[in-house]
Amino acid sequence: MAAASPVLALDAGNTRIKWGLNVGGQWVARGATPVTEAHKLGRDWPPLPDGTIAKGSNVAGIPVELALYEACANHDLDLSLVTSQAEQLGVKSGYRDPGQLGTDRWAALVAAHRA
Repeated sequence: MAAASPVLALDAGNTRIKWGLNVGGQWVARGATPVTEAHKLGRDWPPLPDGTIAKGSNVAGIPVELALYEACANHDLDLSLVTSQAEQLGVKSGYRDPGQLGTDRWAALVAAHRA
């Protein structure tokens, strides 16, 4: 069985952008950047192993989302952001507009349902 790819996890909240690098199931590096300094994101990331994938959640708005994509692009990573859905993996949103539910909460609901 092939080893899982290293993952750079990003969580952009209202005040901080938290990040962590998971390699082989272990968190090998972690950090945070204030959203007011989103343009500095990625400067303190360690060298990323070959094959690293970037996954994230953003509730901080479009300017922070653009900073997330830019930081990942500067490290030759394609970023995949969670989006709140009407239905996903057996979970149905009760919101008329599923996008009103923060992506962080949506991801937590889907993960809890899966567990």
